[in-house]
Amino acid sequence: KERTRFIEGLMSDDGINQINRLFGTLAKTDVEKAKASVESDRIDILQIVQKEVGYCKFNNVVSGLLKQWAVDSVLAEVETGGIDLKDDNSKKRHAKLLSKAGELLLDIGGHWYRGLSMVQEALVINEGLYERKSTHIAQSLYLLGNALASTRNYGEALKTLKEAVDIFESIHGREHEGVAKSLYFIGWVLNKKGEYDEALKMFREALKIQETVFGTDGIETTKAQGNIAMILVNEKKEYDEALKLNELNLAIQEKILGREHPNMAMTMNNIATILGNKGEYEKALEMYKEVLVIREKVLGNDNPRTKVTRRNIANRIRAIRINNKQSNRRRLVIIIIIIIII
Repeated sequence: KERTRFIEGLMSDDGINQINRLFGTLAKTDVEKAKASVESDRIDILQIVQKEVGYCKFNNVVSGLLKQWAVDSVLAEVETGGIDLKDDNSKKRHAKLLSKAGELLLDIGGHWYRGLSMVQEALVINEGLYERKSTHIAQSLYLLGNALASTRNYGEALKTLKEAVDIFESIHGREHEGVAKSLYFIGWVLNKKGEYDEALKMFREALKIQETVFGTDGIETTKAQGNIAMILVNEKKEYDEALKLNELNLAIQEKILGREHPNMAMTMNNIATILGNKGEYEKALEMYKEVLVIREKVLGNDNPRTKVTRRNIANRIRAIRINNKQSNRRRLVIIIIIIIII
């Protein structure tokens, strides 16, 4: 029964987003503040959680179990759903199921080739049902390009995504969600190939369309903003624009996702890195401390990202000490010069 309801939700127009929101909610749930109708039950449950995994690891464990259940559910549904494709309606449903399941596997991660196989099969079915220049074909090509990029087949990914852009644009015009998300992944592939100027161009174009379609404060804009900022920092050393983009990103994420979401910690970490690059070590240190609080709570003390954050804090403290010593030396030199001149 639970699997049936899950698949029905997945197949809805907003199914993938709903599932991702569920995973996001789990990531920021504070189990210590959870309520129960019977207080003794709550105490017993919390004791079990603390004994078995600990509060800091609970969200990760539960999220991992749920994601594995989701993967098992879609794989089982795909296997049974493709047995009897006797008419166009059953073929359409199965193609949609394959597309949704493949997209979910790509979003969850770690199932790249299984996701690739599903979206390839969906495209084959859709090619037998629709004309080449149709939204169904464009969506299949977009998902296939995503999967090819995830499996590092960058040449085929670019070719496939460019065709998706052409079809989406011919049907819906330039300012369409399908065009934006396809351009975003073209930028993603170009970035992986080291073609940073072209990647930056694609990300900016995707962001422009997303801001038109979803608004400047839409959560859909944050990935493009983040990637533009990353290229500006790593390849262009243009810290001011990158800082502005990350601060805008942070404001959108906090409003929609909440302060204790893993994506918030990632954006705050990016801001801290930029502040450090600009020599603003004290501000960077304070931001890294906020990142550490979130990651310890959401990811746990032993998570690699939590450990990296602790190292970043230690590095910033050392940088502040060195900077202070250098400032003191400079002041001393200036004082000596003044005394000599006098």
